[in-house]
Amino acid sequence: ALMRMGPTGTTELEVAPDDYPLPQGRVGALVGRFGEDGTPFLIGNGGTFIADADGELQLRINDIYGMDDNAGGYVVLIEKPETE
Repeated sequence: ALMRMGPTGTTELEVAPDDYPLPQGRVGALVGRFGEDGTPFLIGNGGTFIADADGELQLRINDIYGMDDNAGGYVVLIEKPETE
């Protein structure tokens, strides 16, 4: 069955189990983390985020099963604040 979702995920399923990138978050939501050791967080429709670890910003969908049957994508605009 086709299930549509946006960057905040879907309400058609229960929240994600503990083995997902963002446990207890919505399945299909846009999530991120900073570096390999950062804590995953919901990006959803956007906001301001402060790095909790060194490294690159990593983005992914809150999904681990059946990634080969997913389609579509998100456009993400990242702005780095001016430094003094």
